Amino acid sequence: RVSVASEGPGEWRLKGRKIELAADLTDWQYEKAEERFYQVLEVLGGLDGLVAAGASDGDILRVGGHSFRFHPLVQQLPGSSLLKRVLERVQQRESQRAHAEEKAARTEELPVERQEGGPGEGRGPFLQEH
Repeated sequence: RVSVASEGPGEWRLKGRKIELAADLTDWQYEKAEERFYQVLEVLGGLDGLVAAGASDGDILRVGGHSFRFHPLVQQLPGSSLLKRVLERVQQRESQRAHAEEKAARTEELPVERQEGGPGEGRGPFLQEH
């Protein structure tokens, strides 16, 4: 398995014996190396972990002594279905996050009136929505 930890805004550390070994064995000079690494990352569950943690397109990923950007090849590799699927997951997650933020903002805008008493008299003030 792969563990995902935030190292600050837009920066993520991937840990795990297998993913670190895969990163060390990857010849990063080759054009398809990153795409192949993403395939390994998906099989080990790291892509789902990154998406669940909130990683976004362009974030920095670190594995062992290697670092690279999350999804930079999607535009360059139109035939890469894996990378397209991952980008779709990230976009879906960002859309869900934006929807949740909008919902929270609408909830904060609801008028509230403070009243004393109500159910369980004597337990202090409670909020009543209009």
